[in-house]
Amino acid sequence: LLKYSEYLLQVKEFIDATYNTLKSSKDTTILGSSHGGLAAFYTGCIHSQHFGNVGALSPSFWVGLILANTRKSLQESELISQLHPFLQKREKHHPRIWIDWGLKRSDGFYNSFIEAQATDRSKEMIHLLGKEYGYILGKDLFKYEDEIGGHDEQAWAYRFGLIIKTYYPS
Repeated sequence: LLKYSEYLLQVKEFIDATYNTLKSSKDTTILGSSHGGLAAFYTGCIHSQHFGNVGALSPSFWVGLILANTRKSLQESELISQLHPFLQKREKHHPRIWIDWGLKRSDGFYNSFIEAQATDRSKEMIHLLGKEYGYILGKDLFKYEDEIGGHDEQAWAYRFGLIIKTYYPS
């Protein structure tokens, strides 16, 4: 993830140098869904001076834990181990974070297993961000539980609009 995050930062810097963009972190959102949600979360945390807003839609916080076949909590995970120094900083570049998930559990493996994992670990991450890192729901941490959404582009497209309205209300 670190190399991918560095690449995303290079892309942002290229775009900012080439086009007339709003360059400040408060005007820049990084977001993704599933594994892309995990990557957006990671990138936004380590490069918060460039990405002030993070959108993690049905993020795959669970993936490292499942692959390692462990019952560890997120707090004990390699993900949090790597991000801890960045998350504990309570400075002006602390990113705002949106995390969401769907509750639909039909339509095959992705919605029955993957989105269930995304739901469980996202709830755990929200709790961890509040308890250990001082995030406050409704201020710099946002969550959305989509009662009819699943692990698919249609659900993420709907929730994308909610993220934009939250981060850019005017």
